Amino acid sequence: MSSTAYTFIGDDIDVTVYYDIQPHEPKTLEYPGCDADIEITAVLIDGACILGCLNQKTLDSIKENIMSHPANQTKG
Repeated sequence: MSSTAYTFIGDDIDVTVYYDIQPHEPKTLEYPGCDADIEITAVLIDGACILGCLNQKTLDSIKENIMSHPANQTKG
């Protein structure tokens, strides 16, 4: 499912994040289940994509922020 979130990098850099989310799927007798996860597909500042410029620590921080603040998300 493709979604959009509005968040920050650091304390004051507004970014728009486009991402795909894999919701949690419970374990069944036939299926091992899976945890929820987010795959970030784009990070924009004023319309310019900066995804390739971000390090893993920053991407992990963005993912954590999206997962912990669902009010900042919109489904596309």
